[in-house]
Amino acid sequence: MGFIGKQPTSVPLTSSDITDGIISTAKIADDAVGNTKLDLSANYAFTGTVTGAGGMNLLLNATISSSIAGYAISSTYINSTYDEYLIFFNFTFAVDTSNLKMRVYVADSLKTASIYAYEVGNTGASNYVNSDNSDDFRLNENTIGNATGESVQGMLHLQNVNTTSFPFIYSGFCNLFNGSGTHEGQAVTGSLKVSDIANVVNGIRFNGSGNINGGTVKLYGISK
Repeated sequence: MGFIGKQPTSVPLTSSDITDGIISTAKIADDAVGNTKLDLSANYAFTGTVTGAGGMNLLLNATISSSIAGYAISSTYINSTYDEYLIFFNFTFAVDTSNLKMRVYVADSLKTASIYAYEVGNTGASNYVNSDNSDDFRLNENTIGNATGESVQGMLHLQNVNTTSFPFIYSGFCNLFNGSGTHEGQAVTGSLKVSDIANVVNGIRFNGSGNINGGTVKLYGISK
């Protein structure tokens, strides 16, 4: 409707003229808020799941507080969501001169047959252990002590978890303290045998020569 008489003088809106909630999300352009309107030095907390940003996503942060025969990471965490994973672990053992072993789950079934191949090298000496036909992976060259402070810590990068074009593999490093309390570094690699390329891994299990007394495990999925 047009004005009758003299049109009022236009007055700019001020912030007090716009009440909270009057402008809906649909009325705000997708590119209306850019980096010029955000404090890029500030910290922002997200309450939902952030996707599409790349990087690593924490899936599991576990503490082992009692003696157990082995520690398993199930298909709840290792599945088709990610093709690569990073694992950080710390373990202590119930018995001296332990070895840290690992097996995989395929279709939620723990594989105990001789489908494993691995190589471990001591980074401070020309000492190696390896097998091309083992019933588990070994993650240390020299054995691990069980006195106070003697333990094994490490990181593993799991790859080819879901593909059947390449066998499942891992690589990483371990730090351990042997039965004399001496530190040793270990470079570790392993793979399922080529004949088991069709095995899609959906879990892993750590165990020692005796029980695992305690430790921590963190698992990250690497965004595709």
